[in-house]
Amino acid sequence: MFLAGHALSQDWALGRYLLCAAGLYGLSVAASVITANRFEPICGAWLEEYGSYALVLGFSAQMVRRGVLLTRENDLLTQHLQEEVDRKTQGINVLLRERRELLANLLHDLKNPLSALVSYAELVRSGNVSLDSETSEYLNALMDRVEAVGDRFDILQDFSRGERGVHPSEVICLNRYLRDFYHSNLPDMELSGLSFRLHLPIEDILIQGKPDRLRVALENLCYNALFFTPADGTVTLELEQEESQAIITVQDTGIGIAAEDLPHVFERGFTHRIDCSSDGLGLYLVRIIALEHGGSVDATSQVGKGSKFILRLPAL
Repeated sequence: MFLAGHALSQDWALGRYLLCAAGLYGLSVAASVITANRFEPICGAWLEEYGSYALVLGFSAQMVRRGVLLTRENDLLTQHLQEEVDRKTQGINVLLRERRELLANLLHDLKNPLSALVSYAELVRSGNVSLDSETSEYLNALMDRVEAVGDRFDILQDFSRGERGVHPSEVICLNRYLRDFYHSNLPDMELSGLSFRLHLPIEDILIQGKPDRLRVALENLCYNALFFTPADGTVTLELEQEESQAIITVQDTGIGIAAEDLPHVFERGFTHRIDCSSDGLGLYLVRIIALEHGGSVDATSQVGKGSKFILRLPAL
């Protein structure tokens, strides 16, 4: 009865079922006591057993209704939570968009004085200005630093363009694309004396992608291989298709990558160049571009035998 009263105080519609069941159970017990030893049921159950059934049904009704109420409350909380998440997400997206636009405008404004500085330095270098050897070395060092800063700006602009969706997406025939890439980079790749090779399948392989971004990824892979491959080595660019994926492989016969470094080569800022000439963004950019195209990139390597980078992209 106490449970029935508590349920009744909490929810009349919920408690009345249990109250009625408890009342029926009490009546059945009283009737069972009054009729004790007077008769036995020919079929069925004793009166208190019927009362117990009624009590179980009351508890069941209470549990079912409480479950329904909890479900409705949970749905309401979920709806409010989703609304709050959507509101927060919209605010974050607006903030990120404003920051991207600010970065793009800032890069554009800073690139102009940098270009002017390069022009003035080139004018001094190519003009009839008489410079002593020490001043000339300082000027060359200045030009090197300016070019390094320009490279950083190019990287930042690539990120900015990619985030704002400036790069158009189109259908690319990788066979023709890689052939053009190979011939345009062949002189630079073989300048150090190594062999640059290209292996293409007979069948055309098509993807939906951004040519400019894909070129950045390929250049980073190939020139990274160039840096770690000796003059008598080989860098191979290969294309094949596995089921629904286009597989672009850049393999070299260079010094390889240590096992402890291999899981980190695509992390931003990671580099294993001894001379610290890299800022660790090249392979990180490759991973970002692969993700932009709905693909992935990974690497295998053996120290002293070379490395293999596999770029996987969804084929059409």
